[in-house]
Formats: sequence, C-alpha cells, structure tokens
Amino acid sequence: MNTKKLLGSLVLFMFCTCMSFAQDTDVTVLLDEKFDAFTEGTVDAPATEDISTPSYTGKLATTLSGWKGSKVYEAGGALLIGDGGNIETARLSGYSYGKTIKITLDVKSRASYGGIVTVSMGSTYSSYINQQTELADDNWHTITIYSASASSAYGLKISPLLIFEGILIDNIKVEMSDKFVAPTTAKQPEDATATSFTAKWDRISGATAYLLDVYTKADGTGEKEYLLKDDEVTTTSKRVEGLEEGKTYYYTVRTKKGENISDYSNEIEVVEVISSVDAPKATAATNVTANGFTANWEAVAKAAKYDVLLFKTETMAETTEKRILDEDFSGVTIGSLTGTVEYGKTQEYLDAYTTVPGWYGVSHCFAKGYMGIAPFSGPGSITTPALDFTANNGAGKLTINMAEGAYGKYNAGYEVTINLYNGNEETAAETKTVTLEEGFKEYTVELTKGTAESYIEIVYGGEKKLFVDYMYVTTTLKAGDKYTSLVETREVEGDKTSTDFSVTLDENTSYSYQVTAYVRTVVNGEIDLLGSAASAPVEVKLTPSGINGTENNINDTTLRIVDGGVSVTLGTETTIHVYGMDGRLIKSVRGNKGTNNIGMARGAAIVKAGDKSYKVVIR
Repeated sequence: MNTKKLLGSLVLFMFCTCMSFAQDTDVTVLLDEKFDAFTEGTVDAPATEDISTPSYTGKLATTLSGWKGSKVYEAGGALLIGDGGNIETARLSGYSYGKTIKITLDVKSRASYGGIVTVSMGSTYSSYINQQTELADDNWHTITIYSASASSAYGLKISPLLIFEGILIDNIKVEMSDKFVAPTTAKQPEDATATSFTAKWDRISGATAYLLDVYTKADGTGEKEYLLKDDEVTTTSKRVEGLEEGKTYYYTVRTKKGENISDYSNEIEVVEVISSVDAPKATAATNVTANGFTANWEAVAKAAKYDVLLFKTETMAETTEKRILDEDFSGVTIGSLTGTVEYGKTQEYLDAYTTVPGWYGVSHCFAKGYMGIAPFSGPGSITTPALDFTANNGAGKLTINMAEGAYGKYNAGYEVTINLYNGNEETAAETKTVTLEEGFKEYTVELTKGTAESYIEIVYGGEKKLFVDYMYVTTTLKAGDKYTSLVETREVEGDKTSTDFSVTLDENTSYSYQVTAYVRTVVNGEIDLLGSAASAPVEVKLTPSGINGTENNINDTTLRIVDGGVSVTLGTETTIHVYGMDGRLIKSVRGNKGTNNIGMARGAAIVKAGDKSYKVVIR
C-alpha cells in the first residue's frame, strides 16, 4: 500500500470521455445527504444498533428512501459502516446518459493506521465506477471522484476494506454536468536531478491544453514562489530546467478544454532520483565505560537518516539454560481483553510494542499487556525475531502463555500451529501443534531443527482471537559459548554521525554495531527511502586496566600483578573470580578487606572483584 501521497484532502479521478468545468448554473445536484436525521451516538462512540436491518423497515430505509446496506450505525450526524459492511444510496434516477458526475464524500477511518475505502456503482457484469481510496490515518478526508461512466439504474455503494474498526461517512454529494473537466493526475518525476526534471501527467480525453505550475514554498509562510505559472503545454510532459540546487520544488497541472479549466491536479514534490547509496563507514566507539559507549560513523552525502543496529554478545561463564528471547508484551498499552481490542495494519513489524526488534504480525490485534491474532480472510500469525540455535545443535524450547477467546470469555480445543523456519526458506523446517485448554495456560514446545537464523511462527485461524500473554525461548549453552542477538535498531537523523548507548559492559558481555544510511529519493515511481548496505561491524568491549603490573585504583579496590599471581586490595569483603579468556570460570576466592594474594597460572586471564574487572597477563 502507498500511503505517501495522501494529504488532508484526497482527489482521485476517473474518466472515460471529455469533461469540462461548469458554473453552478450548469450543474445538476443528483444527491446531497448530510445525515442530520441520524442523531444517536457520536463520532467517537457510535450507536450499537444496526439501522440497515431489517432491510426495508430499518431506520436507514425508512429515513432515506431507497437506501440499503449492512452493519450501518448512527454516529451523531454521521454514519458508521462496520467491518464487512456497506451502504448503498438510492438510484441516481436523475442521471442523463453521457454527462459527467462529480462525487464528493467525507470519510474517516476509525483505525489509526487508516485503511481503504471503496466507492462503486454497478454490478458484477456492468461496472461503472470502482474506485479505491487509501487512507493513511484516522483523520477526516474529503474524497472527490469524477466519472463519465454512470447509470440511473444504480446508486453508489460505499464500503471499508481492511479496516476492522470500520469507517465514518458524512456529506455525500453527487453533481452532474456535461461541462465538467476532470483534473489530470501528475506523476512523480523519475529523472530529476538537482537542477532539472521532466514533469509528466495523464492524458485527459478531449483536453486542448494543460497549464503547468512549478514553484517553491517560502519558509515559514508556505507562500508559493513560481518558476512557471500557467505554462500552457499541449502534450503530457515538459522538461523543466533552471532549478536552484538545494531548494525543494513542486508542480501541479490543470486540464483545459476550450474556455473551461479543471481543478488543480495532485501536487508533486520534485525529489532528486538517486540510484545507489554508499555504505557508511562505522568508526571506533568512544566514551567506552562499564555503563555504555558512543557509536560513531562517517557521514554519507544526502543521508536523510541512519539506522544503527546494536548487537549484544554474551559469553557463558558456565553451562546455562539461556533465554535467548523473552517477551511479555508489556509494551502493548492499547485495547482490552474484556472490551474492544485495537487492530494493527494487515501486516507490519511490531517493534513499537516489543522489547527487542524484529517481531512481525499478520492479522494481529492488541489488548493491553497482550499480543493477539485476529484472523481476517485467512489465518493470522505472530513471528519472532531471528534466533540462533547452533550452539545446542539446533535444539531449543518455546514456552508460551496463551488463550483463545473474546470479551473475557475463553474456549478450549483449538489447535495452534507452531512453525520453525530457517533463513529465507518458505517451507517450515519443523511444525508442532498445541491443543488449547480453557483460559490462559502455559505451554512448552520442544524444537530440534534450528539453525543460526531461525524464526518461530505462531499461527491461529480460529473464529475468535488468540491472545499471547508472554513467551520465551531457551537453549542450552555451555561455558565459553557465545550468543549474539539484535537488541535495538535506532533511527538517527541524517545530520548526526554518532549516538550514545546506555548498556552494561563486562568481561562476559560485549556489543557491536552496524550502520545503514538512507537517502530520500524516488523508488518505483514513489517518494521513498533508499538504503545502503550495512557498514562493517564495530565491536565494543570493556578494556580493563591493570595490565602487566600497572596499578589500577578504582574507588577503594586496587590490583597489582605479583610473582605467581595477583594481589587484590579490597575496601570491603567480596568474592574474587578468575576467568579464562574463553569465559570459563577458573576459581573463586572469598576476598577479605585488605590485601588478598591469589596464585594464578601463566597466561592471560580476567579477574573480577565486585563490579570491577581487570585483564591481567601472568608471565
């Protein structure tokens, strides 16, 4: 879906024959409905009675003769059309063949992500209008449709698509004239440089010329400063030269037929076309302490933003049943288990709701503290970030707490599918099922066929919803094993070349980062971000002092290398641990306040006293 072109008012055009602008005296109003009679409920809290039922005796049909629909509710002077519902106006009996109609409609999605609104006329065998408009948010928008193809035998049908919460509609108006001129649709230039571009637009049947405006906008006021104004063009494109580098330009087009001129086309922002982006060079971290560091990189020309990926590497001090993923969905703060859930986009990453990035949802929903699956025209799913099972020969264990139900009532008996995918393979390497009991229960699934890049998918296709309270994944790691996981993807503005991370570094925990640059350009005909390859990774380790006999005074703890070992002076009693460079624990000594002499074999080792760590070399 493309949500980038939607502004406060959507103007979409459909046409088949020549159309002309008309004065009010040339316009016939076929329909003008403001829904003032439907006063129950409000826009924020619509009424709950379906006024389209029964079909001929419901409030919709008795108030507006010839109207019909399904899942239609009053909303305080507007109407709500529920998910899967529609509303159809009375037939446009005043329509005259060959004339053009102009449809305007106020519409608002009840979902924060927007969705699609369909306006149609006709039947399966005889379709006159079939226009889909994409909404990017939950604000009110005005949709305008021109069509020279219409019929007096049908009304307009309006319905939501992929909007679980439904849409609100108001102020439907249909006007007719044989003098309307349809605005053209301007196209995104695909050859723009810093100083020139080719403006292009759709051909309108019967047009005698097009009027092109090219302009910048003044800072602060937004006032247009024209490079070209009403430049008359008889073709559907024009090369524009003389742009001032560094300024942002826009263009619009109007269609002309004789003396009649259309409304303005959609406004196009001219964006320089860039085919590739150099990968940034990540440089060494600075300000490295036990509590964090600064990640650095070199600037990339024209970068709009950078993504900095932070990876954590843990070295096991002993054999551990390691939780390599642990999610309780506490980041979900919308929706309710016992009331109304909130829906996400049909498919989307769930990073805004999870502790680590990389989760992905299909037909999902939200209830505070829970991630849900709400099937829509097929099963839904939740998929984990990438997981590494190589240290345990592909084996791991999923523990998940979940329940099937709705509005606080729960069911038993449904089989939830658990798939394990490896890499980019489309076929699951392993599939297990879990038969649900009533209410929230914890289930454990053993997996044996994982790799260095595995994903666990939870699939539900029932008639209710599946809610997941928490889930975690474990695998057995031996002493000395390392486990690396992505813990954060941070977006940084394009004029920055560093960012600070607050993390804990010690002898068993290190980090690394990679940087990807993005430029704003044209991708597949639309303004989008084009990304570079990731930089080479930069490893960040805490470098303890106290090497080769030098003294390290940190607060009241000091360490000195002596013959055959080290001498550690403590201000308070604490345990002193000695680790090999592979993370293996060699010995633990109860440290007393004062001087503690510890014998050690030759070679490098890590000595940890309380929260202080030292790398030492015994010669």
